[in-house]
Amino acid sequence: MSVAQTARGAAARGQGRFDQGPDRGPGGVSRSLIAAWGLGMALISAGLLAKHLVALPAPAAGDPALAAVVAQTRGIRGIGDWLGVHVLYGECPCSRKIAEVLLDPARPRPGGLTETMVLVGADPELEARAAAAGFAVEVVAADQLEARWKVQAAPLLVLADPTDRLRYVGGYTARKQGPDVQDIELLARLQADAPVEPLPLFGCAVSQALRAAADPVGLF
Repeated sequence: MSVAQTARGAAARGQGRFDQGPDRGPGGVSRSLIAAWGLGMALISAGLLAKHLVALPAPAAGDPALAAVVAQTRGIRGIGDWLGVHVLYGECPCSRKIAEVLLDPARPRPGGLTETMVLVGADPELEARAAAAGFAVEVVAADQLEARWKVQAAPLLVLADPTDRLRYVGGYTARKQGPDVQDIELLARLQADAPVEPLPLFGCAVSQALRAAADPVGLF
C-alpha cells in the first residue's frame, strides 16, 4: 500500500470517528438530554427542600420590635389574658393546615387566651371564619409583613403573657406538616412556668429576601 493510500485511509477513519463521536451521534444527544434532565431535577429538588423541609428563621422572643407590635395588637382587648398571635400565609399549605386546626369547632380554644390571626394576603372566606370563631383578624400584604411584624416566614406562633412579655416565638409542630399542632400544649406549659423550647418554623418564606435565598433560580 502506498503512502498516499495509507494517509487517505487514516483520514477516512478519523472522519468516521469525528462523525460518530460521543457529542455528535444519537447516543451523545441522549446523554446530553439526560444530563440536562438530571440538572433540572436537582434544581427542583433543592427548591422543594428549601421550601418544604428546611426550618425557616423566626424572630427572637426578645425582639423589642416584635414585642411592641404584639402589645399594640392587644390594645385594651383581653387585658389580663395571655395573647396568642398566629401568622398565617394563604399561599402556604402548612399555614392553611394550621388554620384548619385552629378553626376546628371540635378543638375548643383555651380559656384566658385572647387570639389574633394575622393573615398574609386577602382571603375573605378565611377572615370570616376566623372572626366567627372569636379571633381578631388582621390582614397584611406579603411585602408588608416584615415591615409591620418583623416576620419573614409562616406559619408562626407568638405567645405573650398578660404583661405582654413574649414567652414563645416559633413553629407549631416538631416536624414538617406534622399532626401534632402544639399551640395549646405550649400555652399550658408556659402558664405552669415550665421550660419551653421553640419548635422549628416549618413553612413558607414570605419576605422577598428570604424567598430569594430559598429559591435562588426562581423555580417556585
